[in-house]
Amino acid sequence: MPIDNCSIMKEISKAEEEIKTCYARVSDLENKLNSDIISQQKRDIILHELNEVRKLLKINEENLSKLHGQNRRTFMLAFFLLLLCLIFFVFYQLITNF
Repeated sequence: MPIDNCSIMKEISKAEEEIKTCYARVSDLENKLNSDIISQQKRDIILHELNEVRKLLKINEENLSKLHGQNRRTFMLAFFLLLLCLIFFVFYQLITNF
């Protein structure tokens, strides 16, 4: 999933929304399969679609996991930069006050 000009949080939100949509579609397809009034041909089509949606769901969950990893690395980088600035500030205050 390429990240162009969007923030990682926007991409995470999109991925979560896609996952919710996929889960809703899986639930809908499973309910249709549990129905006794559909023909075997229609059942086969629904099973094929259900398998495709589950594959898509797996891909989206993997992408979401990768995005969470990227978000974690970005947060750690920002935290260490802030910590580094704080350390420099403390040393600067120690040096200039004495």
